[in-house]
Order: sequence, then C-alpha cells, then structure tokens
Amino acid sequence: MSLNLTTLSEALGAYYRQKKADITSKLYTQEDARKYFTKASSFDFNQRAKKALGKK
Repeated sequence: MSLNLTTLSEALGAYYRQKKADITSKLYTQEDARKYFTKASSFDFNQRAKKALGKK
C-alpha cells in the first residue's frame, strides 16, 4: 500500500485549518471580538499615556 504523502499532508492541513476556524468562530462572535479588542487596546493606550506622563 503506497500513500501519496503530499496529498495526505494537504488533506490533513485542510482538515486542521477548518477545525481551527470552527473553534475560533465558536469562541468569538464578531461582536465579542470587537468588545474584547476595543477594551484591550484602550487599556493599553491608557497605560502608555500614564507612563508617558510619569504617573503610576
């Protein structure tokens, strides 16, 4: 029995990419992601602004 390794690895790669996409879409709806990233970036901005002004 001879398997074509290129085809096999392509198939596995496609399978895992799809799985990862499914998992990711379950974790974050677009709205959740927007809220999370907005909070994270504004927090980061505030931290840097405070540091620049010499406050803790």
